[in-house]
Amino acid sequence: MPQELEFDRVLKFYNREDQSFREDDRSTIKVEIDDDDDDATNVEQSLTIMLRPILKAFDDREVPLIKISIKAAGPFPNAQFLTELDLDFQAAKVEFRIKTLNIPCSFSGIYRKLQDLCELRFLHLRYVALTIDDEHVLREIMEEQMLSVLFLGVVKMDGTIFLRALESSTSLQTLALIWLHLDDPTAGVEGPHNFPVIPFCERLHLFKSIHNLVLLPFVSTPQLWSALNAGLQQSNTLEDVMISGEGGCVLNDNILKGLCNNINRQVMKRLRINNACMGEQGMEVLCDMLLNSSVEFLDLSSSTISHTCVLCFAEKLPQMNNLHVIDFRDIKDEKHKSWARPIMESLLDGMEQNSCLREVILSITPETLDLEARKDFLLQRNQSRKMILEERTGLWPEILTRLDKRGGKSLTYYLLRERLDILFKATCKKRVAELCDGERRPLKKSKSQR
Repeated sequence: MPQELEFDRVLKFYNREDQSFREDDRSTIKVEIDDDDDDATNVEQSLTIMLRPILKAFDDREVPLIKISIKAAGPFPNAQFLTELDLDFQAAKVEFRIKTLNIPCSFSGIYRKLQDLCELRFLHLRYVALTIDDEHVLREIMEEQMLSVLFLGVVKMDGTIFLRALESSTSLQTLALIWLHLDDPTAGVEGPHNFPVIPFCERLHLFKSIHNLVLLPFVSTPQLWSALNAGLQQSNTLEDVMISGEGGCVLNDNILKGLCNNINRQVMKRLRINNACMGEQGMEVLCDMLLNSSVEFLDLSSSTISHTCVLCFAEKLPQMNNLHVIDFRDIKDEKHKSWARPIMESLLDGMEQNSCLREVILSITPETLDLEARKDFLLQRNQSRKMILEERTGLWPEILTRLDKRGGKSLTYYLLRERLDILFKATCKKRVAELCDGERRPLKKSKSQR
């Protein structure tokens, strides 16, 4: 068990007056528990012995516990045992690693012991079977309207109490769910689902506070995707959605078309579809959605995308004026090989006439290393255009703005690509010089501008 002196050392830099703590002084205390550390035979005794130093060190210190992370082991719904417990305080992090499997895992028991220290903002539960009492505790936490991030990784629960708590929450902004198909005997569990997936998807539009949703399904059924599409279609609060295909879940064209057709295009800001197998139809629907949506961030990393699909995306990229960031890391073609040089060149050709992209994330291989310079040049060109428009001095910002409104993309592209010197001389000569020197000092106005 950790010694009291170690906790005092961690807390000595904490300022109780403004409840602040320098991040560089924040320490991590690692605790390993083996057979000699705990010979308790029930949950109450085990947790009391394990958490006694925590309660003694942090009691009356005004150092709030802001995050709890629990990981269990053992096949559920049978008896489970605690393997990892991470406690993030404002002043320190305590990591428990339990080597022996003799401490029963009880979410409600752990929380009750630490309740007086808690101002929970983050809660992570992995491989935990929640009882009805655990669900009531989870509802109590959410009713305090402080919890902002909830991660449930392969968590088993009835879900009735939890879904009602989601509807009444006003603080929860990020919800991440990972679930398995529990009919698979290799999963070590029984039953159709470990989490009420379909009821959750059907009521998605009722969870008003959730803006960021992460779904990592290991099961793919028509009923699931039908329920999810219905929930997405009615939701008007989701700004960031991530859906990843893992294991037996294949994100094919039909699933992708449903997702793209049902998300709220005027609200969505970030769309992340990982580990997908994208065909031509799926890519066409995705591109059409990006042409008429508010999506600024697109992540297709670790997906399978053919050269034909890339050509389709590159062809429509110049018209995707709201798109600022694309992430194409670890993309493979239909032969499960990393993107070759012709595919990368096709994407850069599409970037040539897009003046809004700010960041493009690609996996660079020795074969495509020299293309990185071309990509950087195109992004720097777009940044220069953004600087000119924000400068708001002289005629050129107004000219570029009017060209954008009237669809004069070709002339805008020509000026930025071939005659950037004219724009520099007319608007922000000093700023460009500073940019070339690697500096970003604010531009001083000339006497004529004053």
